[in-house]
Amino acid sequence: MKVHIITYGCAANRAESEIMAGLLQEAGHNLVSENEAETIILNTCAVKQVTEQKILDKIATIKKPLIVAGCLPEVYGKKIRERNPNAALLGTHHLAEIAEVVAELSRGNSQIRTGILKKEKLGFPRVRSRKETAIIEIADGCLGNCSYCATKLAKGPLFSYRPSSIVKEVSCAVAQGCKRVWLTAQDTAAYGKDTGTGLPLLLSLLPAGNYQVRVGMMNPNTVLPILDKLIEAYKDKRVWKFLHLPLQSGSNEILRAMNRPYTVQQFEHIIGEFRKAFPSIVLWTDIIVGYPGETDAQFKETLDFVKKMKFDKINISRFAKRDKTEAAELKQLPTEILKKRTEALASL
Repeated sequence: MKVHIITYGCAANRAESEIMAGLLQEAGHNLVSENEAETIILNTCAVKQVTEQKILDKIATIKKPLIVAGCLPEVYGKKIRERNPNAALLGTHHLAEIAEVVAELSRGNSQIRTGILKKEKLGFPRVRSRKETAIIEIADGCLGNCSYCATKLAKGPLFSYRPSSIVKEVSCAVAQGCKRVWLTAQDTAAYGKDTGTGLPLLLSLLPAGNYQVRVGMMNPNTVLPILDKLIEAYKDKRVWKFLHLPLQSGSNEILRAMNRPYTVQQFEHIIGEFRKAFPSIVLWTDIIVGYPGETDAQFKETLDFVKKMKFDKINISRFAKRDKTEAAELKQLPTEILKKRTEALASL
């Protein structure tokens, strides 16, 4: 069968699309363009409302047999089926079943395979989107309970993969010619906190070879307990001097409302220690503008902190409620305020 995969969202989603492509190719299917395809697979993201709407609009336009995979089926399966009653649903924990779901769909059976499973997404064949880049998931889920987050509903609690499995995956990728390894998770610094290992230990176990390592997004509260060891691990010349640390707000009051268990001062301490060790480190962050209840003064705290920290890149999100989350029940700020604050931060 001729199949086309469309991917939305994060690096982990890209990795999971690569695995689905590998499994489908192994099963004898052909990966083709969207126009040529007999079956379409959408690997979806549940992080932002604007992305969800884009995906739902796309689903409504597809007339071919459709499989909606990834995070969205785990959280908002009903919305998907309202747009396309015949779509098969394959949750993010069930990607290993993709060939079976394609086979069933070809027989007219649009299955629903969702629900949280604790299974490592390693050791599968892959079709890499970038030949020399291996995107390797090291864990599923997280330890957080952020009030606005739908991803936690899809991914579930933290499930760290075995160090031996990750090391084997890295070794295989390097043997296949990969020069870059991206370690990814919902929170890479949380890795191993459920098993007693930890991210610094994992980095020390990576096999020898001529390749570079990029460590993906990590939350401030999970970095703090391992800060010294993590900085030591970053001294490995193969590790990119790159830190993606989401701030979300420069106001401690808003961070508490978001259920983000750290302070602005702790965030600044982490950045200060990394910059002391690596003066040219590249720093990315994420900020949510207009969380319910955010005042002008609290937003100004964010602007002032951004000026102070001089981030290299900021991913700006205008707050939009995610159904089934705590923040969805709160009184939302007017659209004009959200727009004005988003523009102000983007301008800065």
